[in-house]
Amino acid sequence: MTPYLTTSTKLITYSGRIVPIELSPNIFFEPLRKVKDKILDSFTKMGKGSKDPFVRVECRTKPVFEL
Repeated sequence: MTPYLTTSTKLITYSGRIVPIELSPNIFFEPLRKVKDKILDSFTKMGKGSKDPFVRVECRTKPVFEL
């Protein structure tokens, strides 16, 4: 797996509202699906009981190449 950085991350609610979030710049080595699931789980737990829950995460990534 090629390591990557996330350049932008957005949470999408059930009604279609887009909420941009800012992550600290980290290099990820896990599969993107796993990272997105962790982000969604974290924000879903914080907003438990909300009328407009988060249902999807969109991430833009950039590969990190070693020199």
